[in-house]
Amino acid sequence: MNLYSPGDYHKNDTIISKIKQYNQEKFTNPDLKFGAEAVVLSIGKAFALIWEYVIFFILFVATLLLNYFLTKSLGVLKFVLMMEGKESFLSELYLFIKVSLKEKEFYRKKEFYSKLGILLVLNFARFVSYFVLFAPAYVIAYSIKTKVDTDTWLFMVILGVFSNGVLINYTNRFFTFLKNESREGYVETAIVKNLGKRFLLGNGGISLKQIFGLTKEFKGHVFSHIYMNAEFQLLKTVKEMASFLVTGLIIIEMALNIQGHLGYELLKAVYKSRYDKVIFIVFLLFLLVKFTEITVDTIFNIRMKKYENKS
Repeated sequence: MNLYSPGDYHKNDTIISKIKQYNQEKFTNPDLKFGAEAVVLSIGKAFALIWEYVIFFILFVATLLLNYFLTKSLGVLKFVLMMEGKESFLSELYLFIKVSLKEKEFYRKKEFYSKLGILLVLNFARFVSYFVLFAPAYVIAYSIKTKVDTDTWLFMVILGVFSNGVLINYTNRFFTFLKNESREGYVETAIVKNLGKRFLLGNGGISLKQIFGLTKEFKGHVFSHIYMNAEFQLLKTVKEMASFLVTGLIIIEMALNIQGHLGYELLKAVYKSRYDKVIFIVFLLFLLVKFTEITVDTIFNIRMKKYENKS
């Protein structure tokens, strides 16, 4: 060290001291020594795992609530666009080119190229969004790991929502519920009672504020009945959604090697054959899933009694 940098004696001594300290800790620090942990799960380590479980619980609840909110919002938006008669961007592009080809000298019009460019951009954006929404979380995480701090809570919540196909899957499911409810007989009865039936965004129809509001209310519109019944059906699927999200968050923590989180501890326990820790962590995750199921069933039963006018 002194030959390499002869003018930094103090710095060289510091580096050598740190190397000696690290070598000593390899034999004394339990975190650096393989097999130094107790064979049986200690109370102290159990409490440490419970604290990591609390952090995981908070992340899970935040991810579940955000996923549920976006599922309803995007499902309603897709339904409103369908009722407006909006085609998909790909179908719109096909029809635009088909109609344009029938016109003489269409290639000389500036409007043709501007609209064609917009439709191409929209189709590309939709392709990218579907690719992201259906992609596994760890694929997205590794692709931006060197550019973004992937250890933050916010990043984990966002990754848990916009990956693994959960959001797009349940959005389409809620859209199906809405579409089926719109064909029920009570919708015609509501229209006879002079409830609003326009689905145009704004202009007396349904606004974006109503669609993306925290509390979705559509008073005076026939869609309020459609939405209420479809949301009631969606509530039962939250238990299935929760299972997907628990698995997704665990895989995210494992794949990214996020230290100090439950998924990373589970990965280490499996690697070191510490099956007592594995069983304890899996039991905690089991409790989380059961807690979610009990909560959803309780809310469902309360709302069922409300609709049936039972106390």
